Amino acid sequence: VLTLSGLSLIPVAVLTLLLTEKPPNVIPVSPNKSAGPEEIRKYSEALLSNLKIRLQFVGVNILCYAYVACYLPFTFNQSNTVVKQMNCIKTQRLTSLIHIAVLLIIQVLPIDYIIKLTGAANMLGRWQSAVLSDQIHSLPEWRDNVEWEQESIVRWEDKTYLAISPSVTAHPSYYPHTILYVLFDKSFKILKILTLVEGLLVAVLFYQTLSLKYFQQFLPSSLLLFLHLHTIMSLASDAKHLNTRAKAL
Repeated sequence: VLTLSGLSLIPVAVLTLLLTEKPPNVIPVSPNKSAGPEEIRKYSEALLSNLKIRLQFVGVNILCYAYVACYLPFTFNQSNTVVKQMNCIKTQRLTSLIHIAVLLIIQVLPIDYIIKLTGAANMLGRWQSAVLSDQIHSLPEWRDNVEWEQESIVRWEDKTYLAISPSVTAHPSYYPHTILYVLFDKSFKILKILTLVEGLLVAVLFYQTLSLKYFQQFLPSSLLLFLHLHTIMSLASDAKHLNTRAKAL
């Protein structure tokens, strides 16, 4: 007999099987090694626009899943048996929602794309705000055609900025450049974050599975646990592939 807890796994399993194709987006062509600061910024902004489209794809799919699988079933009248199982079902729904988000992010951020984002982030570099109000007028003003070296200090719009990466071509006050560097300065960073999230979900589901009292709850919870473990193995495989690609570059 399928309970509400078991039915909640149907969209999870279906979406897990369907998430195999990447969203139709053209990746911008990388600039030459001799590219100037302006060309690097244009390339990085094209990548950011592409990344924004991919993340919108993730957001729309998560909202659709949350509405269909997490909200609609709870709008119907529930029996006493279902009400008793509600806490378990809510935990499964929440972990399923986060799991789908991780799968979508893996889908829209393939290895080649992560390598491109890492390259763009390292070409941009990063500025950090510096408090030097007494010397602000004696500092050089930031110019868009200059590649600044590490520990360079510049002024821009009555603020001072310190270069904290080997070379910096980013705009000091343009926060998307900073976000790109923070998230993708190292190619493994995003995979580590996703693996940590999945690891936490596995711990939650494992504890829940051990504390279940009803067999009809044990089966869907075990299936969810298997899906999360499969995702962790997939992330580990991606990390190995990414390491091989990074060494080859």
